[in-house]
Amino acid sequence: MISAPPKKSSFSKNLIRVIVISAVAHVVLLVLFGSWTVYQYVAGNEAQFDEPPPDIEEVPPPENVEVTIQKQRSQDTQQREIRMQPVANIAVPELQMETPDMADNFSVTAGVGGGLGGMSLGGGLGGVGLGVSQINVFGLRDEGERILFVVDAGGNMMTDDRGGMNTYNAVKEELVRIAGTLAPGSLFNVMTYDSFRPHINRFSPDLIPATPENVNRLREWIEPINSNPSNFGPGGNNVSPNNIIDHPVGDIIANHGHRSNSRMRMLNVVLEQDVDLVYLITDRWPGFTNLRRPPTERERQEWQRYRESDEFKRASERFNAAMPRVREQVEAAEKRDNEQRARRGLPPRVFASGTLRAKANHYGIAMPSSPASDNRYHEPGRNVEEYFRQVILQEYRRKGRTVPRINMIQLLAEDAQVNRDEINSIRNSLRHFRNGRVREVRGLAAIRSHVESDS
Repeated sequence: MISAPPKKSSFSKNLIRVIVISAVAHVVLLVLFGSWTVYQYVAGNEAQFDEPPPDIEEVPPPENVEVTIQKQRSQDTQQREIRMQPVANIAVPELQMETPDMADNFSVTAGVGGGLGGMSLGGGLGGVGLGVSQINVFGLRDEGERILFVVDAGGNMMTDDRGGMNTYNAVKEELVRIAGTLAPGSLFNVMTYDSFRPHINRFSPDLIPATPENVNRLREWIEPINSNPSNFGPGGNNVSPNNIIDHPVGDIIANHGHRSNSRMRMLNVVLEQDVDLVYLITDRWPGFTNLRRPPTERERQEWQRYRESDEFKRASERFNAAMPRVREQVEAAEKRDNEQRARRGLPPRVFASGTLRAKANHYGIAMPSSPASDNRYHEPGRNVEEYFRQVILQEYRRKGRTVPRINMIQLLAEDAQVNRDEINSIRNSLRHFRNGRVREVRGLAAIRSHVESDS
């Protein structure tokens, strides 16, 4: 007996039915979702329209219009130009060459005497320092590119307590030596002045490079200055203040050349030299002192009334009668003194101011009282300081120029006493010039030691 085949499981039929229904449902949902997406993102929202702008009147074009047609360069021409490069732009194999070390002094100079002068890249001690010179004047060190040396050439620099004429010879040697050590890109100049006469002598009209030729010129120029004890001074008078601002002190500096005004006249000239560093070598610097000024009209009338008085006439008669004898006494004392010095191998004595009164005071000879003069009127030191503050403001700060730094070397006697007021006056004046510094050198031995150590 043959048995019938087994029946298919109902579970398999139900599984197939569920799969088919699920696939159909997914297809329907996919069609519906795709239709909605197309409608939403392709058809988009209803268009929005803004109100059109008002009518703008059109301007007709000009009748004649010039058209420039530039011929376009062909690709071949451009390629040829690219191929024709300068040799400097073509890479070459590295060559072994000797180049200057950054510690060496070398320079690129844009001009001589004016304008840009020495150009500096980097500047300062840590940069390349093209044209920057490291300077050491009697132990006071600084650096600069445009440098001015100012030297007092009055008799006050050659007195015995400062070493006499030997001291000044050492100063001249030091200046020539320093000029010979300046970087080739540095520019320099030298000025001499007299603390007791309104004379200023400038080596060159403009700043010049420190070439060997110019250093030799400086040596020839400075050697005769104060080489004769009977004829000392700056050696000339070829420059005067000419850049004076509108100020009462400026009028005095420009037009009233009294000997007591010589330092401030010199300072005004210094600020006209377009330098960044100044070394001032002198005996003493009183700071911003009072200036002698001419009398006002009222003061002049008072002075004239006094000259016509009996008191003035009697004083003048006594003074004039005593002066010939005083002069004879001073001349005799000076002659004996210099004869004794010559026997000891010393040069003639030099006095600070060289006046008869200074010599009489030195030899203890009484001077008669002189009648008052019209040189008794002064402009206060505070007004002098204000004047130079205005000069710095107008000529430097407002013009974006660097205020020069002024350093000072004071050549003093070994036993010279400098009180606190003098120190404060010096510091107060130098602070206006980038806080310049001051150094004291006492006696010929100290000067010689600096010169020998710097050489």
